[in-house]
Amino acid sequence: MYRQFPDAIPDLAGASRPKVCIVTSEIVGPFKNGGIGTSMTGLAETLAAAGFPVTVLYTGAIWNPDAAMDEWRRRYKRIGIDLVWLTLNDMARVAGPIKDCGFGVPFLVYEYLRDNRFDIVHFNDCMGEGFYCLAMKRLGAAFHDSLLAVALHSPSQWVYELNRFLPDSPLFAAFNYAERLSTRCADLVWGPSRYLLDWSKAKGFVHPAATYVQQYVIPTMTLQPANYTVLGDMARLAHGRFYRATNRRELQNIYNEIDRLEKTEIKLRRYTTFTPLFQWPLLGAFALLALELILSNTRYRRAP
Repeated sequence: MYRQFPDAIPDLAGASRPKVCIVTSEIVGPFKNGGIGTSMTGLAETLAAAGFPVTVLYTGAIWNPDAAMDEWRRRYKRIGIDLVWLTLNDMARVAGPIKDCGFGVPFLVYEYLRDNRFDIVHFNDCMGEGFYCLAMKRLGAAFHDSLLAVALHSPSQWVYELNRFLPDSPLFAAFNYAERLSTRCADLVWGPSRYLLDWSKAKGFVHPAATYVQQYVIPTMTLQPANYTVLGDMARLAHGRFYRATNRRELQNIYNEIDRLEKTEIKLRRYTTFTPLFQWPLLGAFALLALELILSNTRYRRAP
């Protein structure tokens, strides 16, 4: 049975908050779409609102150098989050087999965390971005005083199995190993559901004793407020209606209005697929006929 975080969080009233670093390849703003980005932004916002010093190390800027990172840094700063990121120039310093095997980012993450101390470092499982740091702690070579946590979102093997795809690159084996090593070496592992934790254990992932189930925290609209003018224009261009509810009563009124909209009858064309089964009784009849012919030439033959 997995525990939830509230079962293990001590009373921090009057105590100093530990410094937290969240390492992620997705985050609301610079990254346009992604469940991991949503959950990590929500986690960072929640911790910052609770008084924790939070730094987000964004690794996705390497693959999206055109993102307006300075502007997003200012937005995150306004809600108490320090946003830093890796760049193409950082990656250019990496050479040799580490970079060629797709593990330049984990090495750069290790360099950053080696030079900037945090009490808690949070990694995601995907592609094993934290596996260098996690292995270094397990070997006793670094991060002695830091708690290293890993969130189990969507291991590569789970993604391939769910989509019924076969890996098309040997890098899959490397990422799969890095993700497994990450959970094995972590001080703490958590996932949004028992299903995913159970799946990973069934597939041979090793979890630490401190393994938790915790639902995602949805970020607020502070960083990206909705543009209601644009939404209204989109609805009008599509000959639709735009609704906005700020409380339960307004939401119920919207539902009632939708129920009153004209209903259009739709005629469906149905198809029936028949599976012929006549061959089975026909084969039985042939078998009985063959048996009769065989027996008719034995002692069971009929007398004239």
